Amino acid sequence: MLPKNKDILYHLVKMETLVANISTRFINVNAGDLEEVIKSTLQEIGEFIDVDRSFLYFYSGDRRETVKGYEWYRNGFEPMVQKFLDISLKPYFWATGIIRDLKPVYASKPSELPLKEQALKEFWEKSRVKSFLSVPLYIRKKLVGTLGFLMERKEKIWQESDIRILNMTGEIFVNLLERQRAEAELNEYRKNLDAIFSSIKDGIISVDKNLNIIESNEAARTICNIFSVTHGGRNTVCNSKECLKALKKTLKTKETSELYRIECNCNNRPSQIVTVTITPLINGENEDTGAVMVIRDETELVETDRMLQERGQYYNITGKSKKMQEIYSFLEKLASIPSTVLITGESGTGKELIAEAIHYKGNRKNNPLVKVNCAALPENLLESELFGHVKGAFTGAIKDKTGWFEKAHKGTIFLDEIGDITPAMQLRLLRFLQEREFVPVGSTKTMKVDARVIASTNQDIGRKVKEGTFREDLYYRIKVAEIKLAPLRERKEDITILVEHFIKKYNREFNKTITGISRNVEKIFMNYQWPGNIRELEHTIEHAFIVTVQPVIIVNDLPDELKKFALKEKNYKTVNEAMKLKEVLKKTNWKKAKAARLLGMDRKTIYRKMKKYNIPLEQQAENIQFP
Repeated sequence: MLPKNKDILYHLVKMETLVANISTRFINVNAGDLEEVIKSTLQEIGEFIDVDRSFLYFYSGDRRETVKGYEWYRNGFEPMVQKFLDISLKPYFWATGIIRDLKPVYASKPSELPLKEQALKEFWEKSRVKSFLSVPLYIRKKLVGTLGFLMERKEKIWQESDIRILNMTGEIFVNLLERQRAEAELNEYRKNLDAIFSSIKDGIISVDKNLNIIESNEAARTICNIFSVTHGGRNTVCNSKECLKALKKTLKTKETSELYRIECNCNNRPSQIVTVTITPLINGENEDTGAVMVIRDETELVETDRMLQERGQYYNITGKSKKMQEIYSFLEKLASIPSTVLITGESGTGKELIAEAIHYKGNRKNNPLVKVNCAALPENLLESELFGHVKGAFTGAIKDKTGWFEKAHKGTIFLDEIGDITPAMQLRLLRFLQEREFVPVGSTKTMKVDARVIASTNQDIGRKVKEGTFREDLYYRIKVAEIKLAPLRERKEDITILVEHFIKKYNREFNKTITGISRNVEKIFMNYQWPGNIRELEHTIEHAFIVTVQPVIIVNDLPDELKKFALKEKNYKTVNEAMKLKEVLKKTNWKKAKAARLLGMDRKTIYRKMKKYNIPLEQQAENIQFP
């Protein structure tokens, strides 16, 4: 082998060794030592290539200027790094153009520079640069910086090996940048996960296949009374038999398990009601590694539900039915938020009481509740009443008038029978709900008002929208939260408690001591359909208080409408009982003893009822006339 070839081979081996050492150095570098490692690397490469300067620069996001730089330079030379920072690269269009194409750029002497690259020539002369070599650093074809060499003592002919070592070193720097970016993203992701993990109110516990706790959040430690566990811990999960059984089942079957509202008093905690969901943990190779438990403390919620079930009244609303309990729960949620509410239901179902409950149970209770019956006023007057007017706005406007919206500032405005307002009023109301501002009639001044809007209607506004008589955009604005009140006929279990409530009320008002209603009246109340709903029931009790002379309300104390219903009901029951008796007799071939057993009567009762309903004792008579 020729000596020259030996020198080349030796040089290449040294270069490969140098690059390998640099690569290893950057793999193991700590963040705090990074700058020193970069500087030492630039020095090592610069001395190996025998140049005056080696440099590393990073570009801004738009790649128009340098934002950070590192350099090494020989003894006797002045630092140049600051010259490259915060300067525009735009004038150096030849060099920057090549770099932006992700190609190496170099020149061994000033004469190799293009004639039009005047700015770079001037920079070379000023900086005493005689040769330069630079390679781009790029990530996913996006330029992020450059790595290069400068010569000031003399001109240098750049060899292929020079470009090669610079390219390989550049790749090392790029890998470092990618690793740093990935680590930063991972750390940020981890921080976000930790923040979410810690802020979740539900308890979260991850366990391995041996039921050892791997990780838990603060809520889990509070609910389950377990000690703080860091990632990779080995505290054993609580000894709750139900939880352990469900955990083992999930680990065995690899299926999610759920324990709904179980009583938990593990680890010497006071008894609490929790819902537990257990999900298997599967790694990327489809291997089960453990399970994660989500524990929700529902003690307070269960207690609230219990109290609601026991409670027959909310504010001034009376009722113990399931439908009313659901409304009570919803009202609890609505009280603390400013959302617009739409209350729907037939006339007499208590829509106004619902509106009052929302207002007086909420944070606006110390401010006005303004009630407006939209159906009671014509359009021109309603507009003036709602939004006010200024003096001279129309004939009769002899002075300024404050509207109901302004009066409801910081409080609540209740728009009853909103389904009756005209299209023009619908538009004005929509604008207020969108902007929370209005202009009084005849004025040019815009007024801003903070008023919660509660609307009600006994109409099917959805149908009116389809018919084109009610604006769809307004409809969805007012029904952000909707409460549907069931008619009294659909919640007859509330009749008893409502009757008790009204009897107490009118005992106070009439100074009487009525104790209740008769059994016959109770039956009538339960069978009657109550087209006027709760309002009709209240008026019925009030009527009975006026006419009764007894301590108990009887049928004769009821209004004529209910007395007529009672008579029809009696006749219907009579006919129905007679028909049923005849049907059973026919079925048993007119054997009275057998018929009595089927009907749960004795034989004497059978004969008495047959006589009462004029049913013959023998089968031959078919044309029976019932009273």
